Amino acid sequence: MNRVQQSLWVGAIVVIFLAVPAYLLRDVLYHAVAFTTATQETWWAAVIYPIGKYGYLLIAVLGAVTLAATWRAYGWKAETALIVSPFVAWGLNWLFKSLVREERPCAVYQFPSMVPCPSTPPDWSWPSGHSAIAAALATSVLLLLPRLWPLAAALAFLQGYGRVALGAHYVHDVLSGWAVGIIGTLLTFYLFSVFFGFSWWRYGVRSPEGPPEQTPQRPKRPHRLED
Repeated sequence: MNRVQQSLWVGAIVVIFLAVPAYLLRDVLYHAVAFTTATQETWWAAVIYPIGKYGYLLIAVLGAVTLAATWRAYGWKAETALIVSPFVAWGLNWLFKSLVREERPCAVYQFPSMVPCPSTPPDWSWPSGHSAIAAALATSVLLLLPRLWPLAAALAFLQGYGRVALGAHYVHDVLSGWAVGIIGTLLTFYLFSVFFGFSWWRYGVRSPEGPPEQTPQRPKRPHRLED
């Protein structure tokens, strides 16, 4: 496991722990972040509105750039894992939604959300599906092209923030969605490495063929005996 993978696992654990107090303070945090009627006409609301609705599409574009930039380095196995990971995250998220069945905050508080309040059932609140897909795509980008982490992380954060700001989710919904996306993607890449055997996952190098090449060393010459 390389440093990027370790950092992502740590990040997933951190957001899971943060989701617990966020759940306990869900009403306070929701009303602190969600745009009220008075703030819905501000410039910040105008910026967050499209990001909250379609931010995961921006990360999908970043994922497409990553595919193009890393195809030769990683090959089809790792690249396919990037494509599959958001579907895995969506599936896990849907399973959790179906089991927990948390009602949307905009419905609970009769909050004037910026987007039409999704009907519950069938569209439950926890975890946030948009956040899970955004985190899955961002995690895939980080695994394949780590230098893009500031942009990928910023887009995933704004997507999650936007879901609360628009009134569609609690904060703990977003944090849990991030955890689902990160863990789902890490497991997807790991399973691809197990079943399809690409060694990049183990060694973290830009090559699908095997471990990092060792620099050949010249054999030591035997000491010559002095006459």
